[in-house]
Amino acid sequence: MRASTIGFLLAAPALMALAACSDDDDEPAEAEDAAVNEAPADETPDEAPADETPEDEAVDDEAAAEDEDAAGDAPVEVAAEGCPATDATGTTPAGTDFQATSAVAARIEDGAAYTLYLADFDLNLDSFGLISSPEVPEGGTLWTVSVTIFNADPEDIVPIEVDTVVEPGRPFGELTYTVIVQEGEERGTASDGQAGTLTVVGIGDVFCGTMEYADDEKSLSGGFRAPTKDI
Repeated sequence: MRASTIGFLLAAPALMALAACSDDDDEPAEAEDAAVNEAPADETPDEAPADETPEDEAVDDEAAAEDEDAAGDAPVEVAAEGCPATDATGTTPAGTDFQATSAVAARIEDGAAYTLYLADFDLNLDSFGLISSPEVPEGGTLWTVSVTIFNADPEDIVPIEVDTVVEPGRPFGELTYTVIVQEGEERGTASDGQAGTLTVVGIGDVFCGTMEYADDEKSLSGGFRAPTKDI
């Protein structure tokens, strides 16, 4: 939202108050006295509630304007019904079949990058942080899918949009994604022969889409719908 628009929204309550004062000054004093005298003894002219003043209303209007501005900058969320379910399947380097039952995601730099976690055990938004990943229990498998730009120039750091299609193995400076799997304590990080696509279907409170990925030692494909938090 432009600064001039913000200024108008913040100034609007004050302008309305000034207009009201101007109208009151034009009324004869006699009419004002008559209105007071005609009020029944048990009634008083309408007044703002004791706990709500014009100043309070102006503060509320300013807060609403700030919320509107923040909402305008936030990623647009796609309705939940537009997102696929989390049903991704894969094969680990050890040859184990994988079926995702849980997904969460980290939104980075206001949506310029995402880290998606898929697991066959329960995940929640407290499972990870800025420099920490979900802990993998014995017998569990965790896939980490990072959608990002490596060595990005500042002008290239813009929010990822719905319908973006990403490929693995892109050069530095281009949007790409990487896939790492952890099976118990064993991590598979090799990416030789990587190929596939990841399509973004939804952003906002959820990060969702579909992917097809395979390299020389592992594969992962299917849908994901991950509750998201900013880190």
